[in-house]
Amino acid sequence: MAPVAAVRNALSHDGHEFIYIVEGELTVIIEEQEFVLKENESKMFDARKIHY
Repeated sequence: MAPVAAVRNALSHDGHEFIYIVEGELTVIIEEQEFVLKENESKMFDARKIHY
Protein backbone atom coordinates (compact mmCIF):
# COMPACT_ATOMS: atom_id res chain seq x y z
CA MET A 1 0.00 0.00 0.00
CA ALA A 2 1.24 3.50 -0.79
CA PRO A 3 2.25 5.81 2.08
CA VAL A 4 -0.55 8.11 3.21
CA ALA A 5 1.30 11.23 2.05
CA ALA A 6 1.33 9.90 -1.52
CA VAL A 7 -2.41 9.25 -1.68
CA ARG A 8 -4.40 12.14 -3.13
CA ASN A 9 -7.74 11.05 -1.68
CA ALA A 10 -6.57 10.96 1.95
CA LEU A 11 -8.89 12.88 4.27
CA SER A 12 -8.66 14.51 7.66
CA HIS A 13 -11.43 16.65 9.18
CA ASP A 14 -13.18 17.42 12.45
CA GLY A 15 -15.67 14.99 13.92
CA HIS A 16 -16.06 11.26 13.88
CA GLU A 17 -16.76 8.77 11.12
CA PHE A 18 -18.92 5.69 11.33
CA ILE A 19 -18.89 3.08 8.59
CA TYR A 20 -21.33 0.16 8.47
CA ILE A 21 -21.09 -2.48 5.75
CA VAL A 22 -24.49 -3.67 4.55
CA GLU A 23 -23.19 -5.88 1.75
CA GLY A 24 -19.78 -6.84 0.38
CA GLU A 25 -16.57 -5.55 1.91
CA LEU A 26 -14.55 -2.36 2.17
CA THR A 27 -10.92 -1.70 2.92
CA VAL A 28 -10.38 1.48 4.92
CA ILE A 29 -6.98 2.81 5.93
CA ILE A 30 -6.64 4.95 9.04
CA GLU A 31 -3.18 6.41 9.64
CA GLU A 32 -1.52 3.64 7.61
CA GLN A 33 -3.37 0.83 9.44
CA GLU A 34 -5.56 -1.21 7.09
CA PHE A 35 -8.97 -2.57 8.12
CA VAL A 36 -11.03 -4.91 5.94
CA LEU A 37 -14.68 -4.58 6.91
CA LYS A 38 -17.14 -7.25 5.82
CA GLU A 39 -20.93 -7.52 5.79
CA ASN A 40 -22.52 -6.48 9.11
CA GLU A 41 -19.25 -5.05 10.47
CA SER A 42 -18.64 -1.43 11.43
CA LYS A 43 -15.86 0.98 12.32
CA MET A 44 -15.99 4.28 14.18
CA PHE A 45 -12.96 6.55 14.40
CA ASP A 46 -11.74 10.08 15.00
CA ALA A 47 -11.94 11.78 11.61
CA ARG A 48 -8.94 13.99 12.45
CA LYS A 49 -6.80 10.92 11.75
CA ILE A 50 -5.73 10.68 8.11
CA HIS A 51 -7.94 8.15 6.38
CA TYR A 52 -9.06 6.87 3.02
